[in-house]
Amino acid sequence: MFDSAFIRFFLYSFVAFLGVGFITFIYGTVFRLDMRLLYVLLFLVVSLAIGVSMGIFGHFYAMQKTIDLESNYSLTDLQLNLNKINFEKTVEENNIITYSNKSKYYEWFYGKIIIQVHNDKIAITAAKCILDKYF
Repeated sequence: MFDSAFIRFFLYSFVAFLGVGFITFIYGTVFRLDMRLLYVLLFLVVSLAIGVSMGIFGHFYAMQKTIDLESNYSLTDLQLNLNKINFEKTVEENNIITYSNKSKYYEWFYGKIIIQVHNDKIAITAAKCILDKYF
C-alpha cells in the first residue's frame, strides 16, 4: 500500500496542512493568542490523520494499472485520444511508447502513460483514474 501514489498524496496534503498550521501559529504568536501545547499537538495529530487518509485515497485513485485493449482499437486512434487530453509523446523505444502530460503538477500526481505494442495487442500502463476515465 505504501507505493508512490500513497507517498505523493500523503506528502502533499500533510505539508499543506502543516503550512496552514504554521501560518496560524505565527498569527497567534504575533497577536498573543492562547496557543496551548495541547492545541498544537491536536493540530499535528489531525494533520497526520488527514495526510494518511489522503494517502490512502491517492493509493486507490492513482495507483498504476495495466489493461489490454481490444483488437479493434488502433494505435493511431489511441495517439489521437492522448493528444486531445494534453498528453504528448516523449520517448519511443522498440515497442514501448511513453506519454507525459504538459502539466508537471499533473504528471507528479498521476505519472506517465506507457503503451506497449505486441503484434496486434496493445497494453496501457497508467494511473487507474486515467484508465477509468478515458479507456
